[in-house]
Amino acid sequence: MDFLPPAFEALDAYHQFILYKLVPSVSRPGKTDKFPLNHRTGIKHSAHDPEIWMTSSEAIAVAKKHGKNHGVGFVFTEKDPFFFVDIDDCLEFDVDVEGKQNNHRWSKTALMLLQNLQGASVEVSSSGKGLHIIGSGCAPEHTCKNIPLKLEFYTSGRFVALTAI
Repeated sequence: MDFLPPAFEALDAYHQFILYKLVPSVSRPGKTDKFPLNHRTGIKHSAHDPEIWMTSSEAIAVAKKHGKNHGVGFVFTEKDPFFFVDIDDCLEFDVDVEGKQNNHRWSKTALMLLQNLQGASVEVSSSGKGLHIIGSGCAPEHTCKNIPLKLEFYTSGRFVALTAI
Protein backbone atom coordinates (compact mmCIF):
# COMPACT_ATOMS: atom_id res chain seq x y z
CA MET A 1 0.00 0.00 0.00
CA ASP A 2 1.46 3.34 -1.03
CA PHE A 3 -1.22 5.53 0.53
CA LEU A 4 -4.47 5.25 2.44
CA PRO A 5 -7.20 5.05 -0.22
CA PRO A 6 -9.64 7.99 -0.23
CA ALA A 7 -12.47 5.61 0.70
CA PHE A 8 -10.75 5.02 4.06
CA GLU A 9 -9.84 8.63 4.85
CA ALA A 10 -12.19 8.65 7.87
CA LEU A 11 -9.92 6.07 9.54
CA ASP A 12 -7.00 8.47 9.20
CA ALA A 13 -8.19 10.57 12.15
CA TYR A 14 -7.48 7.62 14.48
CA HIS A 15 -4.04 6.58 15.71
CA GLN A 16 -4.98 2.87 15.46
CA PHE A 17 -2.93 1.52 12.54
CA ILE A 18 -0.61 -1.45 12.90
CA LEU A 19 1.88 -3.52 10.94
CA TYR A 20 0.90 -7.09 10.06
CA LYS A 21 2.56 -10.00 8.32
CA LEU A 22 0.76 -12.36 5.95
CA VAL A 23 1.95 -15.98 6.34
CA PRO A 24 0.75 -19.35 4.98
CA SER A 25 -1.63 -20.91 7.49
CA VAL A 26 -0.47 -24.05 9.24
CA SER A 27 -3.97 -25.05 10.36
CA ARG A 28 -5.81 -24.10 7.14
CA PRO A 29 -3.93 -25.36 4.06
CA GLY A 30 -4.17 -22.99 1.10
CA LYS A 31 -5.15 -20.04 3.34
CA THR A 32 -3.12 -17.30 4.99
CA ASP A 33 -2.98 -15.89 8.51
CA LYS A 34 -2.38 -12.26 9.37
CA PHE A 35 -0.19 -11.69 12.40
CA PRO A 36 0.03 -8.25 14.02
CA LEU A 37 3.62 -7.22 14.66
CA ASN A 38 5.38 -4.83 16.94
CA HIS A 39 6.77 -2.44 14.32
CA ARG A 40 9.87 -1.74 16.44
CA THR A 41 10.90 -5.39 16.91
CA GLY A 42 9.16 -7.18 14.02
CA ILE A 43 7.86 -9.75 16.53
CA LYS A 44 4.26 -10.98 16.75
CA HIS A 45 2.32 -8.79 19.19
CA SER A 46 -1.24 -8.12 20.34
CA ALA A 47 -3.01 -5.80 17.91
CA HIS A 48 -4.94 -4.39 20.87
CA ASP A 49 -1.88 -2.93 22.60
CA PRO A 50 -1.92 0.84 21.91
CA GLU A 51 1.88 0.86 22.29
CA ILE A 52 2.20 -0.51 18.73
CA TRP A 53 -0.44 1.72 17.13
CA MET A 54 0.65 4.31 14.60
CA THR A 55 -0.76 6.86 12.20
CA SER A 56 -1.65 5.61 8.75
CA SER A 57 1.36 7.30 7.16
CA GLU A 58 3.72 5.79 9.76
CA ALA A 59 2.21 2.31 9.24
CA ILE A 60 2.48 2.58 5.45
CA ALA A 61 6.15 3.61 5.69
CA VAL A 62 6.94 0.78 8.14
CA ALA A 63 5.15 -1.83 6.00
CA LYS A 64 7.08 -0.69 2.91
CA LYS A 65 10.34 -0.90 4.86
CA HIS A 66 9.57 -4.48 5.96
CA GLY A 67 8.69 -5.45 2.39
CA LYS A 68 6.80 -8.35 0.90
CA ASN A 69 4.01 -9.99 2.94
CA HIS A 70 3.78 -7.02 5.31
CA GLY A 71 0.85 -4.66 5.36
CA VAL A 72 -1.15 -2.07 7.21
CA GLY A 73 -3.98 -2.96 9.56
CA PHE A 74 -6.55 -0.90 11.42
CA VAL A 75 -7.67 -1.79 14.95
CA PHE A 76 -11.35 -1.28 15.81
CA THR A 77 -12.07 -0.06 19.34
CA GLU A 78 -15.01 1.19 21.37
CA LYS A 79 -13.55 4.71 21.03
CA ASP A 80 -14.04 4.96 17.27
CA PRO A 81 -17.36 5.10 15.34
CA PHE A 82 -16.58 2.31 12.87
CA PHE A 83 -17.95 -1.13 12.14
CA PHE A 84 -16.28 -3.85 10.11
CA VAL A 85 -18.01 -6.53 8.05
CA ASP A 86 -15.79 -9.37 6.78
CA ILE A 87 -17.35 -11.62 4.14
CA ASP A 88 -15.22 -14.66 3.30
CA ASP A 89 -15.32 -16.61 0.03
CA CYS A 90 -18.11 -14.50 -1.48
CA LEU A 91 -16.65 -14.42 -4.99
CA GLU A 92 -18.50 -17.18 -6.81
CA PHE A 93 -17.61 -18.85 -10.11
CA ASP A 94 -19.33 -21.01 -12.68
CA VAL A 95 -17.34 -24.14 -13.45
CA ASP A 96 -17.34 -25.48 -17.02
CA VAL A 97 -17.20 -29.16 -18.04
CA GLU A 98 -13.38 -29.06 -18.01
CA GLY A 99 -13.37 -27.78 -14.43
CA LYS A 100 -12.29 -24.25 -15.33
CA GLN A 101 -13.70 -21.36 -13.33
CA ASN A 102 -15.32 -18.50 -15.21
CA ASN A 103 -18.12 -15.94 -14.96
CA HIS A 104 -17.25 -14.74 -11.47
CA ARG A 105 -19.74 -12.70 -9.44
CA TRP A 106 -20.29 -11.64 -5.84
CA SER A 107 -22.62 -13.82 -3.76
CA LYS A 108 -26.21 -12.83 -3.03
CA THR A 109 -25.24 -12.21 0.61
CA ALA A 110 -22.42 -9.85 -0.42
CA LEU A 111 -24.67 -7.96 -2.85
CA MET A 112 -27.41 -7.61 -0.24
CA LEU A 113 -24.97 -6.22 2.33
CA LEU A 114 -23.47 -3.79 -0.20
CA GLN A 115 -26.97 -2.60 -1.09
CA ASN A 116 -27.94 -2.11 2.56
CA LEU A 117 -24.67 -0.49 3.61
CA GLN A 118 -24.45 2.14 0.89
CA GLY A 119 -21.92 4.81 1.80
CA ALA A 120 -19.63 2.34 3.55
CA SER A 121 -16.13 1.73 2.17
CA VAL A 122 -15.39 -1.59 0.49
CA GLU A 123 -12.22 -3.44 -0.47
CA VAL A 124 -11.35 -6.94 -1.64
CA SER A 125 -9.69 -9.07 1.05
CA SER A 126 -6.15 -10.44 0.71
CA SER A 127 -7.51 -13.78 -0.56
CA GLY A 128 -9.09 -12.02 -3.54
CA LYS A 129 -12.31 -13.93 -2.78
CA GLY A 130 -13.75 -11.93 0.10
CA LEU A 131 -14.87 -8.40 0.89
CA HIS A 132 -14.22 -5.97 3.73
CA ILE A 133 -16.89 -3.36 4.41
CA ILE A 134 -16.04 -0.52 6.78
CA GLY A 135 -18.63 2.04 7.78
CA SER A 136 -19.64 4.22 10.66
CA GLY A 137 -22.77 4.83 12.61
CA CYS A 138 -24.84 3.18 15.26
CA ALA A 139 -24.35 -0.57 15.01
CA PRO A 140 -27.28 -2.82 15.80
CA GLU A 141 -27.03 -5.44 18.52
CA HIS A 142 -25.19 -8.34 16.99
CA THR A 143 -23.12 -11.42 17.40
CA CYS A 144 -19.71 -11.43 15.78
CA LYS A 145 -19.78 -14.53 13.56
CA ASN A 146 -22.26 -16.18 11.27
CA ILE A 147 -20.37 -19.29 10.19
CA PRO A 148 -22.94 -20.60 7.64
CA LEU A 149 -22.87 -17.24 5.79
CA LYS A 150 -19.05 -16.87 6.25
CA LEU A 151 -19.74 -13.46 7.71
CA GLU A 152 -18.24 -11.53 10.62
CA PHE A 153 -19.32 -8.17 12.10
CA TYR A 154 -17.23 -6.22 14.58
CA THR A 155 -17.22 -2.80 16.20
CA SER A 156 -14.23 -3.41 18.50
CA GLY A 157 -11.72 -6.02 19.56
CA ARG A 158 -10.61 -6.81 16.01
CA PHE A 159 -8.22 -5.56 13.37
CA VAL A 160 -8.59 -5.57 9.60
CA ALA A 161 -5.69 -6.26 7.27
CA LEU A 162 -6.19 -3.48 4.75
CA THR A 163 -5.43 -4.38 1.14
CA ALA A 164 -6.24 -1.15 -0.76
CA ILE A 165 -7.75 -3.32 -3.52
